[in-house]
Amino acid sequence: MIDKHIIEEIKSRTSIEQVISQYVTLNKRGKNLLGLCPFHGEKTPSFNVRPDKGYYKCFGCGASGDVFTFLEAQTGQSFIEVAKELAAACGVDMPHDTSRRQQNVSPKEKSGHALLARASRHYEGRLWAPEGRLALAYLQEKRRLPDDIIKKYELGYGASGSHQVAALELTPEDRALAVELGILTGDDNTNLKDLFMRRVVFPIRGVGRHVHAFGGRVFRDRDARLAKYINSPQSDIYQKSRTWYGLPEALPALKQGEPAFIVEGYFDVLAAAASGIQSAIASCGTAVTTEHLHRLKKRTARVVLCFDGDKAGRAATKKTAMRALCMGFQVHICSVSEGDPASLYEKEGGDALKKRLKSHQSVMAWRFEAEKARAERGGPDERIAGLKAMLPWLAALQDPIAQEAWMKDIATYFQTSVELVRTQVSSAGQAVVDRFMRARSADNRRQQQAEDPARKQKIVPVRRELNHEPPARAWSSFEMMLAKAVMLYPELAEQLVSDANDTTGIRLRNPEMIALVQLCMRSIGQQHSTGTSGLRTLLATLDVHPKSPLIEIVREFDVGQVWHAQDKIMDQAHASRIVQDACRAQYNYLLRRELADVTDTIVQMTIGESASEGADAAVFKKQADLIQLLHRARPEQQEVDALDAEENALPPVASQKQPETESISSQVAQFERESAIDNIWTSSASIIPSDTEDADPFDW
Repeated sequence: MIDKHIIEEIKSRTSIEQVISQYVTLNKRGKNLLGLCPFHGEKTPSFNVRPDKGYYKCFGCGASGDVFTFLEAQTGQSFIEVAKELAAACGVDMPHDTSRRQQNVSPKEKSGHALLARASRHYEGRLWAPEGRLALAYLQEKRRLPDDIIKKYELGYGASGSHQVAALELTPEDRALAVELGILTGDDNTNLKDLFMRRVVFPIRGVGRHVHAFGGRVFRDRDARLAKYINSPQSDIYQKSRTWYGLPEALPALKQGEPAFIVEGYFDVLAAAASGIQSAIASCGTAVTTEHLHRLKKRTARVVLCFDGDKAGRAATKKTAMRALCMGFQVHICSVSEGDPASLYEKEGGDALKKRLKSHQSVMAWRFEAEKARAERGGPDERIAGLKAMLPWLAALQDPIAQEAWMKDIATYFQTSVELVRTQVSSAGQAVVDRFMRARSADNRRQQQAEDPARKQKIVPVRRELNHEPPARAWSSFEMMLAKAVMLYPELAEQLVSDANDTTGIRLRNPEMIALVQLCMRSIGQQHSTGTSGLRTLLATLDVHPKSPLIEIVREFDVGQVWHAQDKIMDQAHASRIVQDACRAQYNYLLRRELADVTDTIVQMTIGESASEGADAAVFKKQADLIQLLHRARPEQQEVDALDAEENALPPVASQKQPETESISSQVAQFERESAIDNIWTSSASIIPSDTEDADPFDW
């Protein structure tokens, strides 16, 4: 906070006439000075300045204030920043800034800003010096940029050799910082070169007009082998995923209510400014991110997207438009078929570009026209696809009035009801928008982590700290039901134990489940004397992961919580059924694996022996082995199949010998029908996970 007497001292020592004359041509009119208002377009002067009173007022738009408010509106700086500049110019001592922002600025960041400012002044000076004549001619003649635009954006030139190193008079510490900030490049402090030598240089500034980084472009044909554009690397000062090029210069126009014209490149911004569009901005060599838009939303809620007319530009337009729409922006689209705004400006001039930029249309009208064109070129399928393509855009609209109006127009064109469109927007359309926002947010996080060294340093230690212990093993819902079944009725645990030569049980692979089954079997002999207390005592000795789902199941068992299976209280019949389903799933899995092995053998024999005389006999012999395998059944499995047949009104399973002349595929199909393989989940389909044929259902 600045004391009032200091503010008044600055006002008394500052000539408002001299300050405003830098931006407006003023003419004497009595006691007043009169000129064209810089805050709105006018042809008849109505902007009055009273030097004796120290204020200004426009009788056209109503803008008024003192020297502080004028500079804030014109430069986009904060009040404190304007006060510091005026105080330095008129010789008023300002107190030490104790604001939170200034306290958080590290000495390294202050040194970096100072070094970047010196480099920017050096680049700008070289552009207007004799060694920069070719670069200046490139900007003035090929790019057709007027001098006032070149000076407003403080463009520069990186001269050849080591001029930058010598001109900056760097200490060893400054040289290391200059390499980190991307001003210089080299392996050590004795062999450094200017990163932007032989390039036109674009200073990239923050809102406070501090230089954060630079961009550079080659302009001579002999440098065509070099990368066309280069940018400063990421640093503590510069993060390109949140920085706009041209935003400080665009702030006055944004404050007057102009929309932000988002373009792709530096020269697109400069061409728009030369054409009279003062609110053009561009992302710095990257896609427009959510953080870009969050920072822009503080200044304006209206954006016009004017990207390149190629395929990549159209794709970027759709993604950025959807993101901005979801964030509540009023989005308009400007199409430049000539390539990009800079190309149009160079070919047809500023008036043509300004007319094109002003002839933008809303994003909904842009998408609706595209989908109508597609629908008219195709048949009913294209019309359906066009209607579905409009749903996410309707869902992304934040204005309910605009959303309702567009629903009616779209329903009328595609010959459907508004109610159907509204229903689809709330379901399918919103789902697409949600997926889009989640995916883009994840992309933004990955991009920031990849670009920002500071974020990497913060994230790595946290990940190491979290990963010191392996995560708990995931349990399926059926596995948890199986655990509850054997805890309630430990005698069923015997069915889940098998050895290498036994086919009546299943092979458990979850160590925690194996330990539970073993405890249940140990408790069987104790239940007659102690009830379930013996099992509770044994369960207390379980050694499992601290976050294992089994811990919660044991806790529920201890307090006597009632468990359900298929919306009914789990009794012994339900528990027995769950165990039988487990055994049956394992049996069919093993049978399919063995069946696949034998079938592969038959196919290989058929291919390998087709040219031999004994091929038919060998293949038919193997087919007989397959049939014998398919009709092999255990007593336990026959009981389960019979139970399935009874509950599902299926005919009893009966094996029928197949003729040898029957094809392999028909034999397999017949076996599946007889064994009812596809219906083995009849009673517990909702709790047993589906399995692929290549996966062991009990590989938990």
